[in-house]
Amino acid sequence: MENLKLHTGDIFFTDTFSVASKIVKFLMTAPTVWHHIFWKFTGKIKKERPRFYHAGMILDEKQTIEQQDKVIIKSVDKIYKKNFVIWRKFDLTEYDKDLLVKIALEDLGEGYGILECIGKTISWITGIKYFARWFDMKDNDICVIRVADWYKRALGYTFGVKNINDLNTKIIDIYCKNHPEEWDCIAIRYT
Repeated sequence: MENLKLHTGDIFFTDTFSVASKIVKFLMTAPTVWHHIFWKFTGKIKKERPRFYHAGMILDEKQTIEQQDKVIIKSVDKIYKKNFVIWRKFDLTEYDKDLLVKIALEDLGEGYGILECIGKTISWITGIKYFARWFDMKDNDICVIRVADWYKRALGYTFGVKNINDLNTKIIDIYCKNHPEEWDCIAIRYT
């Protein structure tokens, strides 16, 4: 990946093969548990597993910023050790990039959104999106909501949803794929 030139504001998704990532990816397979039940009884099973589990943003050619147990800066080399995709928004100006970095750096050290995970799970079970929004605790987000929040605060960009708490890696990955006039897939490894 030595030839790959990353830009500030690029979004990356990675995957792991841990039990936790498999559970989260299963939950992202369908909007609700009711979809799974319907598919099971009708025989129309849709295997739409998400490709990726974790999200982050490129700060510069050597560093990423992402939500782990808290918001941290890591080496970009960590991305290449897993399955990954990197999406680049075409029309980011230097001002946009500087604003994204400023907003992201303000979140350094902020915690992980355990309650947000609970809300998303309740929303998945009930089909009521309100719970994912109600359990949203500012300054405590999961990785994909953190990245979406940086884009919303800096650029007003929402990846096509009314409320960014409705997003997950599958939705953003599909959105970027379906909007090639705005987003370019600059690198992918998916085995």
